[in-house]
Amino acid sequence: MNRIVKSLMYGAGIVGFGYATMKITAPSPQHVIDSLSPELRADYEKRKNDRNSVEGVLQMIEEARRNPRDISK
Repeated sequence: MNRIVKSLMYGAGIVGFGYATMKITAPSPQHVIDSLSPELRADYEKRKNDRNSVEGVLQMIEEARRNPRDISK
C-alpha cells in the first residue's frame, strides 16, 4: 500500500477515535442544565428570558431601520 494512503488512513483513524471519545464522554447541554443546583437553574432561566426580551428590542430596531418614517411623532 502506498505510504501516503496508509498515513491518511492512520490519521483519519486517530481523528475518528478522538471524535468518538469526545462524543461519548462529553455531556449534552441539556444534561448540564439538568444537573444545576436550583439557584443556578433559576438564574439560568431568568437570563434565558432576558435574552428573549433583548431579541425583541433588536427586532424593533431592525424594523425601524427598514421603515424610515419619523418615530418621534
